[in-house]
Amino acid sequence: PFSTAIMKTVDHSMIGRIISVIGVISNGLTPIAMGLGGIVIDNFGLSILFYLAAASILITSVLTVTNKEIQKL
Repeated sequence: PFSTAIMKTVDHSMIGRIISVIGVISNGLTPIAMGLGGIVIDNFGLSILFYLAAASILITSVLTVTNKEIQKL
């Protein structure tokens, strides 16, 4: 859905640049997420990390499904 939204809303001459920026941001956040995950595991245990991941996926899904702008796509 995210890439579909990008394709439908961004001007075709800018799609390559936008996808590149998204890739750089995504790849840049990976080491930060790994570091935060390690801190959470060290302090609270592995199971809490899975609960946090599940909660974030659930919240993102609910927000995506209930967003009127996304439903128009």
